[in-house]
Amino acid sequence: EIYTLSLHDALPISQDTCTAVCGDGKRVGNEACDDGNTVSLDGCAGDCATIEDGFTCSGGSGNTSDTCVPCHQTCATCTGPAATECVACASTHPFFDAPGSCVDDCTPLGKYGNPSSVCDVCDASCGTCSGPTSSECLTCTNAATPFVSSGTCVAECPVGTYVETSGTTATCVSCHSSCSECSAAGSMACLSC
Repeated sequence: EIYTLSLHDALPISQDTCTAVCGDGKRVGNEACDDGNTVSLDGCAGDCATIEDGFTCSGGSGNTSDTCVPCHQTCATCTGPAATECVACASTHPFFDAPGSCVDDCTPLGKYGNPSSVCDVCDASCGTCSGPTSSECLTCTNAATPFVSSGTCVAECPVGTYVETSGTTATCVSCHSSCSECSAAGSMACLSC
């Protein structure tokens, strides 16, 4: 069997500095990127129309090709390869912490994850929190109000509760139902009935 090739089939992709030719290594016209090939899954889509998710491409111009590199593992899309250059977050780190980081939990930052999956600052009375108000504290950092009682930082636990500590967190916990005052959990810890 005889195969015939046209002259066009044998020539490499031409380099044109005025017309967009995907794969020629020159970002021209409406190309989002051009890394010098028409292969997908390397950062620049095979048609040069988009930068693929999980990559960032830069350096391309009418004279040079783009260099595409993977985003940091916490980013779904990014402006650069660093963990602080995320635009959208990977599913493993779903919370966006401005200006450009993605985290798996906002709490250690003294923030909470809002309904839009953005880390927002806790109320000033809280050390860590589950929401924006002073009644959504998980921990307290102010020495004047060190105890968490029903989500609020207080100076002392109210009557009918006792202090339970876990690490550096001190929480006011309700006494056993038979106690009006107590020193610990259970009916044997009643100070008054």
